[in-house]
Amino acid sequence: VKVVHKSKILPGVTQVTHGWQESNINLLTHDDRNDPIDGFPLMKSVEIKIIPKQGGSHNH
Repeated sequence: VKVVHKSKILPGVTQVTHGWQESNINLLTHDDRNDPIDGFPLMKSVEIKIIPKQGGSHNH
């Protein structure tokens, strides 16, 4: 996922837009904690760790 810093987002909070085709947010959630009917994750937030990509650019 490409990171874009936004001053409107609080420090320590990450927001990912639903349906953004350039990322797979499902990689950040658990496969075993889903609603049995629609498969949607049973959570509104997930703790993550952001690690810079090796050789990636840093735009602030």
